[in-house]
Amino acid sequence: ARVDWRPKTPAFSVKGTVLTVASGKPENVSLSDQGHMACAWPSPCSGTVAGKIPVDYRAPLSGSHTFVQTFRVEEPATFARIAFVAALARAGVTVRAPALEKNPTSGLPSIAAYSRKMRVAAFVSPPYSEDAKLILKVSLNLGANLSLSLFGLTQGERTIGGALTAERNALESTMGIAPASFDFPTNGSGSPDSRAAPRATVKMLIAMSKSKHAAAYRASLPILGVDGSLAETGRSLPARGHVFAKTGTTVEKGQLKAQVLAGYIDTRKGRHLAFALYVNDAGPLQSIADVATVFSDEGQIANEIYEMN
Repeated sequence: ARVDWRPKTPAFSVKGTVLTVASGKPENVSLSDQGHMACAWPSPCSGTVAGKIPVDYRAPLSGSHTFVQTFRVEEPATFARIAFVAALARAGVTVRAPALEKNPTSGLPSIAAYSRKMRVAAFVSPPYSEDAKLILKVSLNLGANLSLSLFGLTQGERTIGGALTAERNALESTMGIAPASFDFPTNGSGSPDSRAAPRATVKMLIAMSKSKHAAAYRASLPILGVDGSLAETGRSLPARGHVFAKTGTTVEKGQLKAQVLAGYIDTRKGRHLAFALYVNDAGPLQSIADVATVFSDEGQIANEIYEMN
């Protein structure tokens, strides 16, 4: 099987030993070191993707023919440093420091030591709406977790605790959500100790629909039967293309503890509704296909809302 990865940097490479098997056979693909980058830089570092995959493989929720997994970067600052040195070299910049080296934070000046006059180059990223689209369309939890830190920075916070406080203040004061109706004690999206009442979720959705970011936010949500995590759900339903909603799944010890679908519906009669569907304690999972079954049920309910309103 063909194995590819991104980003390609001197920090980490991937070896692929996955073999294709006959149609209909189960996939059995694994990452070395349980998906962790077990790197001892400055030594070269690599990981291995091994196992078997059927030639007709399709992802259970998205229907994609590509099996996607993630290696976890254990030392992000060092990884970013190595990638940055390589990027400078590609741009024709001579870098005297060796690329494969730990991030020497002890030798760096303080942030306050850098003046605007010292800048020699700057990178302007795409708008955050592009990140939001990636995060919400495919449920990129790592990106969601990082978003809390980025939000904290906009509020002058540089710790997770400070960002969580700023988040709570925004949800309560800006969106008018009752303090007792939600609890986000960590930055771990999808963690079983993070929760919000359906009414709180709908209130947030309504507030977002009235904000200046409404169009970008709506465009970032999966669309029933069309794309993202809802691409294979409700493809034959009349509501296909009219439900814009985010899925949320919590699995704990083989049990489906929570499955949520929340977002917007443009109804048959022209109404624009915010909704939230919660399925709690659905029982043990035999495979990821069981989650797709709950997706299907929630798609049917969303379709009823579309038809009746």
